Amino acid sequence: CTLDLPGAALAQVQASLAPGADGRPQLQLQAARVTVPALGWKDVALSLSGTPQRAGANTWQLVGTLALAHAPGNALAGAQVSMLIDTDAGSLDLTLSQRDASLRALMPLDQPSHVQLSLKGLPLAWLQGVLANAWAAGRATGGTLDGEVALDIAPPGARISGRIGLSDGAFDSRSGTLAGQQLAARGTFHLDTTAPDARMDFDGALSGGQLLLGSLYAQLPKHSATLQFSASACARGISIAALHYEDGDALDVDGKLDFDAQQDLTAFDFTRLDARLPDAYTRYGSAWLATLGWKDLATAGRLSGSIGM
Repeated sequence: CTLDLPGAALAQVQASLAPGADGRPQLQLQAARVTVPALGWKDVALSLSGTPQRAGANTWQLVGTLALAHAPGNALAGAQVSMLIDTDAGSLDLTLSQRDASLRALMPLDQPSHVQLSLKGLPLAWLQGVLANAWAAGRATGGTLDGEVALDIAPPGARISGRIGLSDGAFDSRSGTLAGQQLAARGTFHLDTTAPDARMDFDGALSGGQLLLGSLYAQLPKHSATLQFSASACARGISIAALHYEDGDALDVDGKLDFDAQQDLTAFDFTRLDARLPDAYTRYGSAWLATLGWKDLATAGRLSGSIGM
């Protein structure tokens, strides 16, 4: 049979409830194809088994295991699950854990399209489907997430916002011209994938790691550096506007960046730039200037102004 839920569809569903070896009822639920567009899931196989029992007059609890196959990032391939349904409170409380990762989801039963999520050690690769909805050429290759996130499913996409912390993050692009590794970040964000042009706002800080943005390469400082931006992505490319970056002892910059469909940097306009040398050159300028034929420069002093391409 098939089962249609807000923002999700399950096909070839089979379910059974029978006494287990200990006499308690055992629930078995399989779905050959699970599709959740907001998460980038398509034809994911699901297998859930557990023991349902009453936890109150109008409360049911299920403890068991969940296994997904073909999910982005191999997410939840062998997870422990604990689910509490309270019809008096009108709520569902779901906790999933696998190795060092855990995910808690709170959802009102009368509004299943809204989910409050608590993340702990969640592999960034598990969110590859969400990333692909926003940036089709992007690929999450490493790192873990912690934080509190609100998810509102609004087909064909979703609105996701909250406060997160990223540890040892890594990503790349199909062309290899946009990439990052060993990234640490914290801050608040809002991501909207409900329109053809996906949009993301971020207000927080980076600390450590390396970034490649076309011909621009950055060796980020270990201390916290302020980062704020608004970005949009579509088939035509990526535009990063309202960019503000502040690395206290090296570089302050305001401006925007544009990338084409091949993720090549086509334009940048830094309307305010304050560089303190030599740290600004070492961390941010040496790779770009080398492409212009200026290599291994000895720098000192301070440079302020604007620059564009």
